[in-house]
Amino acid sequence: MSVETGGPILFYDGVCGLCDRLVQFVLRRDRRRCFRFAALQSAAAAEALGRFGKNPEDLDTVYVLTGDGRLLQKARAIFYLMGQLGLPWSLLAIFAI
Repeated sequence: MSVETGGPILFYDGVCGLCDRLVQFVLRRDRRRCFRFAALQSAAAAEALGRFGKNPEDLDTVYVLTGDGRLLQKARAIFYLMGQLGLPWSLLAIFAI
């Protein structure tokens, strides 16, 4: 997977049940099909996160690499994600303030 092209990428722990539920949640609600997904254990995650000085072996977080090249993690990543899903989920993004 090329991390240089396409929409935002959600990096998640590939063996975490909660992370799997998050991916399934996004897949069902991403009407525009803009999100791509990669496990933190993947080569794509190692390449992308390494450029930001992040360790993909840090499995206690999720990351979103936005389409404009920003790397968001934890709550900021989730709020960004919700904001991109459209109504009613985008209303949750107001809590990012």
